Amino acid sequence: MIIGIYGHHDSGKTLFLEKIIKELRQRGISVAAVKHLGGHYKPDTKKDTGRLAKAGFDPVIGVADGEATIRLSGHDDLRSAISLMQTLSDPDVIFVEGFKNEPIEKIAVGDIEELPGTLFRSDDVSVILEYITRKVKEEQESTINPCGCEKTMSRSDKHGGVDDMAEVKLEILVNGKKIAANEFVNKMVWETLSGMMRSLKQVDENIKSIEISARKE
Repeated sequence: MIIGIYGHHDSGKTLFLEKIIKELRQRGISVAAVKHLGGHYKPDTKKDTGRLAKAGFDPVIGVADGEATIRLSGHDDLRSAISLMQTLSDPDVIFVEGFKNEPIEKIAVGDIEELPGTLFRSDDVSVILEYITRKVKEEQESTINPCGCEKTMSRSDKHGGVDDMAEVKLEILVNGKKIAANEFVNKMVWETLSGMMRSLKQVDENIKSIEISARKE
């Protein structure tokens, strides 16, 4: 499930998310967030990971006790960011903060005028929680076959994306040499490319194949 959060600057969007995530986690619902950082955002190039990214390393992953941070270029639009999120994790709900004009369901925060797709205002907390809980339950139940057995659902199936990665045949050639890639790399490459292609107006949502040939003269 993907749902947007929008409102004026300093209207309490992050505070609302901090409040609602506690309730959702208590209900056993896993939650992730994609946040638009805006034009004011300036990456910190003085820290080690920032210096490595500035030097040209891509991606750069910083690993600490209990978490990892990723700096990765090419994910500057919502679709590719969500595709990456679905590759790395499998959240029940992805909250999208700041992409207010995207055609997704939305929650308005503060006194901002309602945009198309707005379902609730942030003060309707109990109603929002019940709606999300019901939608997540419906998605989970949709993975059950008529026989009563659980159906394996890929992340992209669950969120309306590409087919199961088992059906993707990926071939990577660098300088004419075929490069072997494990399942994680295959997923990363496919989700990145398909996410980038979906950002183009001429491309349909249902992507079955992508062919790119690039040569540096």
